[in-house]
Amino acid sequence: MKILVNTRQFREYVGQCLTASSSNHFAPILQSLYMKIDDKPFIMAFNGRIGVKIYVGDSVEVIEQGTCLIQGKKLLQILQMDKSEKIDISSVSNDRCVIKGDTSKYNVAVLDPAEYPSIDFNAEMAIEINTTEFRESVKILTPLICDDTSRPHMQGVLLDFIGEDWFLVVGDGKRMARIRFKNSGVVKSALPSWLLSEEIKTYRFLIPTDLLKCVMQMNVDPLLHIGFTQETGRAGQIIIRCGNMETKGVAMETPFADWVLPFKFYSEKFTSHLILNREEFDLAIKKSMIGATKEDKCLWFSTTDDGLQMTNRESEFLYSEVMPYVSSVRKSEAIEFCIDPEFAKESISTLPSETIKINYAGDYVGALLLECSEANFKAIIMLKKVKDGISKPNTANGG
Repeated sequence: MKILVNTRQFREYVGQCLTASSSNHFAPILQSLYMKIDDKPFIMAFNGRIGVKIYVGDSVEVIEQGTCLIQGKKLLQILQMDKSEKIDISSVSNDRCVIKGDTSKYNVAVLDPAEYPSIDFNAEMAIEINTTEFRESVKILTPLICDDTSRPHMQGVLLDFIGEDWFLVVGDGKRMARIRFKNSGVVKSALPSWLLSEEIKTYRFLIPTDLLKCVMQMNVDPLLHIGFTQETGRAGQIIIRCGNMETKGVAMETPFADWVLPFKFYSEKFTSHLILNREEFDLAIKKSMIGATKEDKCLWFSTTDDGLQMTNRESEFLYSEVMPYVSSVRKSEAIEFCIDPEFAKESISTLPSETIKINYAGDYVGALLLECSEANFKAIIMLKKVKDGISKPNTANGG
């Protein structure tokens, strides 16, 4: 194998591909980058769970066809440090590769490419999604994805096809959020039966967090294509294509089978709402977290005629501020509720809107519903209740 690569473009492709390599894996072969150079050259990485394949024909000049299995991190470092516009990569044997720049030469040990696991990316594409809309939605939801490694079936984004719309859903047991966007195209005949939820008769699947990271690295092609495959005796696989990049991972089973019910339940219970400036509200929440520890984060809200009173008292810190309403509909007396400010900050910090709508109905409901119509976004945040042992701070006379 011998190729001449455009350093900048090939470096970008290698960095994207290595999203799926494992620098900490005990098997060196899963730390490696597989290169197959033929009429349609590509590079590939696989970490045992997910794989990424990128066609690199626009960045390489093929001098001699062949294969090579090189340590990915080492190759990326060479591409980052060498300032040559073009770099020559030649596989001289099954255990040695020579990389040449304008003034530098690197002799790199490689592995036998014949030992690399076979990764099949073939699948009939069943779903088309607007790439930009999908990526923007994922950016909004990412802070709310469950990060508890003991709950892998909640570590990702659920895609649920209801009616003619797609819903992206995330949750961690204390909060749940969803975004709705229009369907770009679905071939229902290509959707496998194992995606069908028998309980509510919708097609749904969970894209795991590590696979999601690969998708977010993809070049922005107008449409994202999603297909599915299942080998005998193995879990179903998701294959996602966008432009010259493909990624593959396990289609996880999901615990969000009844996610529609909480949103419906709480929406019927809420009797009042407030609309606040989102940036000012986000800043106020961050102020309330100054000096807070993980154990004592607690932000109190009180509805007043002048605005939303926010109070947070830590052992050595008192914060209080009144946020003026943009508008409000209050059908009851003044209401007080308490939430974890970290939850609120993560829920609103990435929203692309000037305002945020807060729906509430008092402590007896046990949750807030945040809404952003511009992003078709809704989030449920569970309240911290007085009966849980949290007492309201007294702001009178500075205490």
